Amino acid sequence: MNDENAHLTELYQATILEHNKNPRHYGILPDHTEVVEGFNPLCGDKITFYLKRTDGKLKGASFECAACAICKASASILLDEAFNKGFQNYKATHARGLAFLEGAEAGVSPELALSALGAVRAFPARVNCARLAWDTLKPN
Repeated sequence: MNDENAHLTELYQATILEHNKNPRHYGILPDHTEVVEGFNPLCGDKITFYLKRTDGKLKGASFECAACAICKASASILLDEAFNKGFQNYKATHARGLAFLEGAEAGVSPELALSALGAVRAFPARVNCARLAWDTLKPN
């Protein structure tokens, strides 16, 4: 294993554990205007996003799930990136996250959590776990 792969593995483990243990934007958004649900029938992971839209634009979001650590962490990373980059840039944020999950981007990026998602590819059976949040909360 080269140094970059070792670094990604450490980053992956630390980031996934942190976001699973302390998920960002977790719980029911009190003033949500929309609910979006996702389900992975292969493993039983379920995720629910609570969205707030104003004038058709996404202004806030939260989630709850009954899912594995990777799924929960991925949803937390997704919403953290969306909040950090601004919901007006959600389409680009979403595309970048999927690029890491699909292997179109690799290595360590300034968005360290997205890099950690890229490391999930080393565990092919778990990629669908990480993708559930991203496939459920697609940009409009």
